[in-house]
Amino acid sequence: MLLGIDCLALRAGLGLACLLFLMLLLQVAWRPRWCSIRVMGYLGVCGILLVLSLALDPWHAESLALRGNGMFGRDAVSNLFDLFVFGFMVLSLCAAMAWKGAVQQIRGEAYLLIIIVGLGMLLVGGAAYLLIIFLDLELMSMGLYLLPLGQTRSVLVDELVLKFIGPGIIASGIGAYGLVLVYRATGSTTIAGLMNEV
Repeated sequence: MLLGIDCLALRAGLGLACLLFLMLLLQVAWRPRWCSIRVMGYLGVCGILLVLSLALDPWHAESLALRGNGMFGRDAVSNLFDLFVFGFMVLSLCAAMAWKGAVQQIRGEAYLLIIIVGLGMLLVGGAAYLLIIFLDLELMSMGLYLLPLGQTRSVLVDELVLKFIGPGIIASGIGAYGLVLVYRATGSTTIAGLMNEV
């Protein structure tokens, strides 16, 4: 228990954050050329499979009950969601590595952004507060906003990003306003508190 958060409930998220930090350090220190960018992709896939082994470790009978009395909890459904997210990340990284042979525009940052999107999705699955869900969705959205910028800079890419960020900002504002309305109506932002009110 660290800062009111059950670290076992966040085992997969913490492992993925460590992998992301390691890949970011390698990206900054190594500055891979286009021929060695695939190494970042392979490192991402191997790291995700290692973190997946951490996530699958607590799958036994006592993990079927909701764990974690803090902001995050684990149960069988969130473990299944984690498997889906890890599969999405591995397939996305493999597709980016395969796409590299056809398009010479993918840089190493694309692999980092795919893992950031996966980290946001992974944390949504175990969140016990609506505010944490909102922040995790924003983390996922930021990675998706920046992913097209990993390509070569052109007017079309810049226009695409601006057209993606504009509605995203409006959707974030509407989501935050909805959270305020839910809190005013129920007096709680926990999912358990909402279930008691409904």
